[in-house]
Amino acid sequence: MGLRCKNGVLLGQYNKKLLISDGYQHILLFAPTGSGKGVGFVIPNLLFWTDSVIVHDIKLENYELSSGWRRKQLKQKVFLWNPADPDGISHCYNPMDWISKKPGQMVDDVQKICNFLLPKQEFWSNEARALLTGVMLYLVCDPNKPATLGEVVRTLRSDDVVYNLAVVLDTMGKIIHPVAYMNIASYLQKPDKERGSVTSTANSSLELWANPLIDTTTATSDFNLHEFKITPHTVYVGLTPDNIARLKPLMNMFYQQAAAFFTAKMPQKHEKFGVLMMMDEFPTLGKMEQFLAGIAYFRGYRVRLFLIIQDTEQLKGIYEENGMNSFLSNATYRITFAANNMQTANLISQLIGNKTATQISYNKPKYLDLNPGARSLHVSGVQRALLLPQEVIQLPREEQIILIESQPPVKCKKIIYFKEKFFNTRISTKIPIPKQEPNMPNFASKPSNANNNSEEANKTQDSNNSSSGGGNLN
Repeated sequence: MGLRCKNGVLLGQYNKKLLISDGYQHILLFAPTGSGKGVGFVIPNLLFWTDSVIVHDIKLENYELSSGWRRKQLKQKVFLWNPADPDGISHCYNPMDWISKKPGQMVDDVQKICNFLLPKQEFWSNEARALLTGVMLYLVCDPNKPATLGEVVRTLRSDDVVYNLAVVLDTMGKIIHPVAYMNIASYLQKPDKERGSVTSTANSSLELWANPLIDTTTATSDFNLHEFKITPHTVYVGLTPDNIARLKPLMNMFYQQAAAFFTAKMPQKHEKFGVLMMMDEFPTLGKMEQFLAGIAYFRGYRVRLFLIIQDTEQLKGIYEENGMNSFLSNATYRITFAANNMQTANLISQLIGNKTATQISYNKPKYLDLNPGARSLHVSGVQRALLLPQEVIQLPREEQIILIESQPPVKCKKIIYFKEKFFNTRISTKIPIPKQEPNMPNFASKPSNANNNSEEANKTQDSNNSSSGGGNLN
């Protein structure tokens, strides 16, 4: 079967032998809720895979059971980024920490973040993206301001955002990036009503960062995604089931930014490790164009996807028919547990294929059978599904099917980590995680610009509008 490698991703077991796939082929697992995907796939692989890994850790069970082994035995750098933990027990990751200092690349990096936040190509979203791009570029260039999305929120929700941004152009016009100047000036020149709509759209995309917990856990970075292929890292992206929908914009942006970093350039000689992105409940993260387009070429960058979905309808609901087919066709290994609906069962049955069965028919005269020569025997081949849809639904709980590109399907047993001594000996105490103090901004302590003379604000804006379009970066 070609699944007897020493290292790689665990796919199951056959005749009590582990089935292991090396290389960077992608894996798509169909596993309904409660079917054993955690104990059978996620945890065993976290106790086996030795390169870098990012795992979407709903309920934090993976961190609790495998972080100790990955830190102590594999000697990896291990982190838990749990941005909404009510007690602040989390490492930190700031999406804006990785914006280039090179003027051209700086704009590109900022625009990518803004596209993740506001993916829709609509008028108000386009205008809001331009505003966010301008504000982020300004913050990156201002040494006295933290370059964080929380600070973007505070900037756009200040007492008098129009006056404050006009002052920025007046006092820092020669320091900030020219694109920052241009975008902010364009925003200030809009009529009040249109400007208010742009501000509201921009603010709505940043609602999460008004939360002091999110603000704090995205204000700095404890790990560097650019180092994952140089030194093995493990990052558990933690969240609880009640936060899945609320944190979707943050999770979506993080994974897309990570994928963009991992595929920015071909692996260099000193980058000896690959990255496994193990993503449970993949469709709940929302549509991610970086993955839809990238799954076809991730392998060449040593990036391997292990995507877990409940059924085909869940994936189709986010990526539509064509998107679902793209994930299916680019996954070398498609693994299914017992399906929970007929649509998924039908697809799996079709993917498994057919076999030729022998059908025998015997003909004889309807009334008087006096001539043996009138009798006939017909033998023909008919196509029958190797596994009917109802058989896919009725698959025993301990069994699974692996569909392998260009190979016959494999019916095998699931791995149950707590039944295997090999895995039980690797479970150890979870690693300690630092505590973050929530960032509680005190707007009341800041001098308000709300009472500034409106004529002064208008003069400042007029002065900026009449000046040449922005400064130069040194």
